[in-house]
Amino acid sequence: MNRVAASKAFNLQDELWPHVQCPVCGDYYTHVHQVYALESVGEYADPGYQGAELYGIPVGGIAEGWRRGAVVIELDCESGHAFSIQLQQHKGNTAVIVNDKGASAERA
Repeated sequence: MNRVAASKAFNLQDELWPHVQCPVCGDYYTHVHQVYALESVGEYADPGYQGAELYGIPVGGIAEGWRRGAVVIELDCESGHAFSIQLQQHKGNTAVIVNDKGASAERA
């Protein structure tokens, strides 16, 4: 999994309806496959954590190296690339992290 520039994952030409696009090839035909939360651990763990859910979303892992949890959206494009968009809390800010996950197993 490789981190890519977040700007490559969004087409902002339409100000009212920005579109998600594949950060690898720019394909606008993308599909959401899974949404899950990553929980944080340690002294800064999210106080709202309820066991199997965080932010009302099922937990699917740990936000390794982060003080706060995250929301992850896994997608693929119709050209066969899989990628994820992660909304990561950090010191009062929300970062957008885009990861290229390689070829989509569903479309390969």
